[in-house]
Amino acid sequence: MRDNPMSIEVQRSADSVVMIVNGELDLATVPDLQRSLDEIGIEGDVIVDCAGIEFMDSTGLNLLVTRAKSMRQAGGSLRLRHVSEPVYRILKLSGLISLIEQVGPAQATPRQAAASGY
Repeated sequence: MRDNPMSIEVQRSADSVVMIVNGELDLATVPDLQRSLDEIGIEGDVIVDCAGIEFMDSTGLNLLVTRAKSMRQAGGSLRLRHVSEPVYRILKLSGLISLIEQVGPAQATPRQAAASGY
């Protein structure tokens, strides 16, 4: 196991924040993403780039779904971009895929994401 199984890069623009998440989004790493999302707040527009997420468990799923809902209620948004196969699979199997808006290709490998420029 790697020492740091997840990394988050935050890119801010005038109208949104892009969070590029790489690695594993699970019980051990969800608090890191939670802190990053808390720093942004719930009223803005956030795009979570999932191309580099290699694994996601139910705690990662819960964070994304509940944050998307709370941001929608506050007038903001949380959208997923470049949904990797592991993320797509858990969204689809859980039946929660329709609860989070996706931008860009529905599924993209990190190589496809880099090639598409999203």
